[in-house]
Amino acid sequence: MSHTKTKIAKILASVIAITGVMTCTILATPTFADAFDAACSVSGLTAEQYAAAGCSSNSSNSNDFGNVIQQIVSIIVGISGSIALVFIIIGGVKYMTANGDATKIKNAKETITHAAIGLVICALAFAITNWVIAISTNGSTGGGSGGGESQQGQDDGGDDDIPVSPTDDTPPDDGPGGEKTEQVTEPDPEPEIDPEPEPEPDPEPESAPKTKTKKTNTKTSQQKLVETINKLAWPYGTTKAEALSNGPTDAYRIAVEETNITEGEENSDFSAKKKACRLQGMACGMFVGVVFRYSGVDPDMPKLTKDILAHVQSSSHYVEVTDDFKPGDIIIYMNSKDPTKTVHTEIVTEIDGKIYTAKAAVCEAFGFIYRQGTPSKKKYTLRVFRRID
Repeated sequence: MSHTKTKIAKILASVIAITGVMTCTILATPTFADAFDAACSVSGLTAEQYAAAGCSSNSSNSNDFGNVIQQIVSIIVGISGSIALVFIIIGGVKYMTANGDATKIKNAKETITHAAIGLVICALAFAITNWVIAISTNGSTGGGSGGGESQQGQDDGGDDDIPVSPTDDTPPDDGPGGEKTEQVTEPDPEPEIDPEPEPEPDPEPESAPKTKTKKTNTKTSQQKLVETINKLAWPYGTTKAEALSNGPTDAYRIAVEETNITEGEENSDFSAKKKACRLQGMACGMFVGVVFRYSGVDPDMPKLTKDILAHVQSSSHYVEVTDDFKPGDIIIYMNSKDPTKTVHTEIVTEIDGKIYTAKAAVCEAFGFIYRQGTPSKKKYTLRVFRRID
């Protein structure tokens, strides 16, 4: 393990030493760059004058020198960082294969720690080097500009034949003893040629606007009533006893709650037994009232047979018929001895094109489809009412 520490220490020492040498070298660069740029930053020199001054046209050797130093330091720091990363991996492998050995675990942790420190130093060395190069480059640029201005001030008061005003485009007069200097002019920029506009695609022919058709409910009142009856009632074939013992269908129980058909029943004049049945919607008039309300055909349909008779007689939406029964018809049984008194009410439905009758009976059965066909008109006085819209 001591050998590993020695190796890592040597690597880190090399990184630090190299970085220090590079930093000192770069710190000395701005002085050279200032002197060099002061001589080469004067505009308007001829090619021979640039060569005599030891510089090339519009060059920046100090910047190139700094870039070379930066690349060398980056390579050295990259190699050192890679070696440190390898030692971290080696330390990790040792840690995983220590098998609980305290000594091996300690050595592995030390290897990882020292290598990590070396990585941090490499990163710092790289950052410091870039920072120093940036400072030297900025200083070189600023110094070169200042040197140019100072040189211009000296030339304005001397007898040097070199024109030093970079912004003066007026050629010097050829006075007595004066020399005509060659003036360097930049070529005029080439005129910009506007690209030819791309032809616009022909517009697509406008199609006729699409008209949205609003879906309307075209079901008749009879169709709505039939769907509601067949949904709420127990199916055909259910006996009265089964319709009583099974209780209401789930759909009928929900419809009773949503139509609020039992409102006020707790304060009615019926006996306690009938009142309990009616609170569940178990009554012939309540079944007819729920069907008309829940289907939306007639939200104001009453729940008592006598009130249903008065409602359909007074409404312009119902007519009394004497022909054959049709789906949705309301059948009202009248007392045979006193035709003005109501006894019972039922409603007509349809299944597979055949006529059926559905009903409920107070304390005897919840709504169920109990008969195919319609009751005979001989035994009772029947009155039949039909919705006409």
